[in-house]
Amino acid sequence: MDDRLKDNPKIQWPVPVIAKLIHHHLEVIDIDTLVTFDRGGVSAHANHSAVFYAVAYMFVEKIMPERCTVYTLDSVNLFRKYIGFLDLPLSFLLSSKRYFLRWTESRRIVRAMKRHRSQMVWFRYLYVFFSRYMIINTLRRISLADIELELDVDD
Repeated sequence: MDDRLKDNPKIQWPVPVIAKLIHHHLEVIDIDTLVTFDRGGVSAHANHSAVFYAVAYMFVEKIMPERCTVYTLDSVNLFRKYIGFLDLPLSFLLSSKRYFLRWTESRRIVRAMKRHRSQMVWFRYLYVFFSRYMIINTLRRISLADIELELDVDD
């Protein structure tokens, strides 16, 4: 693994390095649909946001494969994030692209999280039991025009 890509919420990963890794996997595996974080990174985690900016970089630099449809996972505010199934009506109202996790998928996520004991701190248990992301995820399809608009807003 690249030393520049350590799991640390305070370290911003280098965008070109991530873009190169993503591009490599898109090509080698012949991926036609990519789901990534939005610029909020779900939890404002710098590593998550860096993945969004790497995808944005790929669009701007015109290295995103044309066959690839890209969706971002919607980051929601703290209230919505932790109201669990009560977020379903808002999710239906605000997004046309939704993904519901089956019970088996939720259990698999919990098992994976438990294997990384250092990651299973107290607030992760709150996440597992109350987060809407363990029930529903809303997505937004993005294009170069969307990226340019979002990057203009950042300036």
